[in-house]
Amino acid sequence: MKNIKFILSFVALGFLSSCDNYFEINDVNPNAVQLEDVPPRLMLPGAMAQTFRTQATTMNALGSILTNAWAGNVNSFASPYSREYKLQVDNSFYSGIWDGLYRSMANFELITKYPNADHSQDQFVAVAKIMKSYYMQYIVDLYGKAPYSEAFQYQENLYPKYDNDFEIYKALVQNLDDARAIMNGLTGTELGLGSSDIMMGGDLNEWYNFANTLELRMLLRMRSSNYPGVAAYVASRVPGLVGQSFISTDVTINPGYDGSADDKQNPFFNAYVFSPTLAAQNRTLVVASGHIARILNGGNTPVNNVVTADPAYAKYTPLNSTGAAVDQRGARMFFRIGTPAKVRGVLQGSSTSDTQGAGTTQVSRLGFGITKYPYTSNSLTANPVYKPSMEWASAQSGVIMLAAESYFLQAEAAVFLDAGFGFAQGLFDQGITASYDYYSTVGNPFGIAAINPAAYIAAANTIVGVGFGAATNDAERLEAIMYQKWMALHSLHGIEPFIEYTRTGYPSTPLAIGAEQANKPKRLNYPVSEYVANSANVPALSTSQLFTVNSTSPFWLQ
Repeated sequence: MKNIKFILSFVALGFLSSCDNYFEINDVNPNAVQLEDVPPRLMLPGAMAQTFRTQATTMNALGSILTNAWAGNVNSFASPYSREYKLQVDNSFYSGIWDGLYRSMANFELITKYPNADHSQDQFVAVAKIMKSYYMQYIVDLYGKAPYSEAFQYQENLYPKYDNDFEIYKALVQNLDDARAIMNGLTGTELGLGSSDIMMGGDLNEWYNFANTLELRMLLRMRSSNYPGVAAYVASRVPGLVGQSFISTDVTINPGYDGSADDKQNPFFNAYVFSPTLAAQNRTLVVASGHIARILNGGNTPVNNVVTADPAYAKYTPLNSTGAAVDQRGARMFFRIGTPAKVRGVLQGSSTSDTQGAGTTQVSRLGFGITKYPYTSNSLTANPVYKPSMEWASAQSGVIMLAAESYFLQAEAAVFLDAGFGFAQGLFDQGITASYDYYSTVGNPFGIAAINPAAYIAAANTIVGVGFGAATNDAERLEAIMYQKWMALHSLHGIEPFIEYTRTGYPSTPLAIGAEQANKPKRLNYPVSEYVANSANVPALSTSQLFTVNSTSPFWLQ
């Protein structure tokens, strides 16, 4: 199967995909293709792959930095991530999130509008509705009010109005209802998803479970909001989800990634590991933060070869990296280095690393469990095994939603929404186990052993805010869920724990040294592109509105 790139441009619309069986170009005239003529089976994989590109790179990086999992390598770069550390959130700050999501979501909208009087496209319409809800939720979660009801109309409306974000949320849940109704009403005469489904492989049961999981996540975002009408809306929706199935396996995406070209690699690998020309991308930039390093080292700080206890992290002592209860994921999240072997990081905003010295060997870079690449060398010509391993890692699937997230959502729902969602402690432990499973079965030809969470779960249950067993109230249970969600998702789907931190205040996420604000932002600023192209409608925001809870914050935070 050879990969190709096929792009349609229309105003701000772009889509990309690969695998030429997705694009049977003979079906349409490639020299005179009209957007409305592109059938859903050709549109869907590109829409999925291009939207995921934004999730895997820009969104993942922002969340992993703002939740203090990533830091910049000060041994090799001057003032890395200084805007993020200082919290200089202006209208150019991570604007690729807004621009990338809106451009790509337009393709899902086109699928839903494709002529379908005979219902032959119903499976594609259902999936497009689910994916549109999945990504539009992040626009609301990060920006609050946004164009929705008048968006995606192209030349018919170049200046869409901004909608109330609670109304957008309800519309997204309605999309999920519509998708489930379509799947429940399928007659078997529709065109199947086939190889166009680069996420679920055409498994409609998994799409149904995914829709349920998305709704549950949205209800939990809203559950503690005081915004008018939200509590009644959540209460009206919860009974319909109790007893339903949710995802229990990792949801991943792979349109045929390989290492032959930039736009064919797994986008995370291309952005943060190696390019097809064997250049180390941001691999030398991204390292463990000192915050997460101290946690993964069981509360210890390694300075050169001297390891000392850090009183600020004393509660993590039962997870000491020399003991049986160590979080074994840590060595797969970041390379452990030095003697003794530890995760060695950089306190965000510091000019020195925990282990001082020149170069990248003194600090812990992203590990095999994140990158799928098991070697520390930046030279792919130094050893003949390096390049094949790079090509293998380039082709691995990307993470849309981990099963661990689903279990943590269900655990929170069991505590705060309805006991009918299940046994909260058991669901919580399943979340940890699912995260361990991801790091065990990430897929590798290198003989890396599976890891078992049993000892870790037992030790975590003795630590308030880390395990359920030590919790004496619901606030501490929530803190444990958010801590474990952060541990499971940072670097893989980093934006999710950041949004949850904004909602709940958990887990502990220290400000960087030199931060210019008293807290992390409650929302992002609208990008320059909106102030240029939709200036009559885009709200003007002050800096203080970005960092406080106010009427411009996402409604579920109000």
